[in-house]
Amino acid sequence: MFYHDPNRPSIMQAYDLLKQLYPQRILDIPFLEPLEFLIFAILSQRTRHHDAVAAFDNLMLEFESLRNVLRAPARLVERTVERTTWPDLKAERMKLALGAVHYWRKGQLNLENLRGMSDWEASFWMEHLPDVGRKTAWCVLLFSTLRRAVLPVDTGFKRFAVRFGTLSVSTNWAQAHYALRKQLPSNWNADQVEIFHNTLKRFIQAYCKAEPACAVCPLHGMCVFGKGQCSGEAGPHIERRKRSSSFQESPDQLEFD
Repeated sequence: MFYHDPNRPSIMQAYDLLKQLYPQRILDIPFLEPLEFLIFAILSQRTRHHDAVAAFDNLMLEFESLRNVLRAPARLVERTVERTTWPDLKAERMKLALGAVHYWRKGQLNLENLRGMSDWEASFWMEHLPDVGRKTAWCVLLFSTLRRAVLPVDTGFKRFAVRFGTLSVSTNWAQAHYALRKQLPSNWNADQVEIFHNTLKRFIQAYCKAEPACAVCPLHGMCVFGKGQCSGEAGPHIERRKRSSSFQESPDQLEFD
C-alpha cells in the first residue's frame, strides 16, 4: 500500500507553483510506435535531445525499417548514429533489444503485445529486454502511442524528490516510480502526466542539479534540503544510483516511509 507522510511537503504543492513559471503544452507531433520509441530512448541516453532525434531520423532514413536495422552489421548501424554518445555501444544495444523482441515475439518485430497488458505487466515484459531498466520502460509507456499515465523517474527527478522531502531516502529506484506516481492525481491521463514531467524537468535543469541553486530556487521556502542549507543544517543524504533487477515485488506490496 502506498502512502505519503502528511508532514512532508507534497509534490503537487511544488507543481502548483512551478506550472505558473513553466507553462506547458503537449506538442502537436506524431507519437512513435512503442518499439520505435524504445530505440529512440536507447539513442537518447546521455545525449542531447536534438542529436538523438537526428540520429533516429538518420537511422530510419538509412534502413527504412527496424527489421533492416536488426539485419545490418553493427558497424554500419554505429556509423548511422554517430551523432550520439557512445554510438558503438548504442548500436550493440539496439540490435540486442531488437533481437530479443524478435525472439520473444516469435518473429514479429513490434511491441503491440503490450497494448493488452496492464502498466505493471508491460513494464515487467520490457525490463526483461537487454539493458532496459524501469525508467526506459516507463518512457516507452508514456511517450509512445501507448500513452499510459506513468511517471518515468531519472537521476535528477529522484534527487529532487529526496531533497524536497516528498520521497524517502530509503526508497529504491524500482519503488520510486510507483511512489511518485502515487502522489499525482489518480485520474490524470497521459497528457497531464507528461506536462507535469516536462515542468519538473525544466525546473530541475535550472535549479536542482547536482550542485543546487538553493538561494534563488522558487521552491526554497518549502524544500527540506533548501531550508537546511540556509539554516546551516545538513540536507538529506542522496544515494548514488544502483543498477538492480526490477519487479522483484508487486507494487501493491510496497510501502514507503
